[in-house]
This record gives sequence, structure tokens and C-alpha cells, in this order.
Amino acid sequence: TIQHLFSDLVGATGLANVAMSLSQIYWSLLGSQGRFGLASSSILLCRWLVTMPLACVFIFQATYDLPAAAASLAVGYMTSTAILAWRLYQSDWVMYARLARDEMMSEEYEDMGLLDDDEEEDDDDDIDDDSSNSTGFG
Repeated sequence: TIQHLFSDLVGATGLANVAMSLSQIYWSLLGSQGRFGLASSSILLCRWLVTMPLACVFIFQATYDLPAAAASLAVGYMTSTAILAWRLYQSDWVMYARLARDEMMSEEYEDMGLLDDDEEEDDDDDIDDDSSNSTGFG
């Protein structure tokens, strides 16, 4: 019956949900390093090269039912989680921290108006200020 089918799905679906959550966490962490392309392509490849073929084999060749499809989802998400975790742990953390710090400091200095005098002079050289010859708005 349908109740037995759903009770068989709970384990594989729960495992797939945990793996998907971890995969999304690793995706966002890699994205915070500015590597959204790497993270997205890893997940895409795992879905098309692991999850889909495994589901097709389970469903069409082995004639398993819905729990096999959920199990193939779990395996695909676990594979993408493992790949993303490996890429994240192999990151050059010092370089990414330095880039983030430099970017944040430059934005804060611009927002607060705390640029050095040399930087302000360089910015002012670009402005053609001929206020002595100004006739106003009219």
C-alpha cells in the first residue's frame, strides 16, 4: 500500500535531505570565496553524472521503485557534498582572508571619507574645476 511505500521512503529521503543541506552549506561557503562557478559546476556535474544515471539504472534496469530513486538522490548529494568539502578544505584561506580584508577596508575608507591625502589629490586631478569663471546657474 501507499503507507508502506512512504515508510520505505523515510530513510532514504532523510539521508538525501541531510546531504542536500550540507551540500548547500558548502556551496555557499565556496561562493563566499568568490568561487560560485566552481561550486555550481560541481553540483551540476554530480547531478547529471551520478544522480541521473544511478536513478535510471535503479528504476529501469533493476526495476526498483521510489525508494531507489530517493537513494540515488542521496548518493548524488553525498558525492557533491564530498567534492565541495574537498574543494573548500583545499582553499588557500590566508589569501581569501587577505582579499576579503582588503576589499572591506577599501569600502570602509571610501564610505567614511578616510582616504589618504595622496589618494584625494589623485581623485581631484580628474575634476575640471573652473569655479573662478563660473557664472552660476543662469
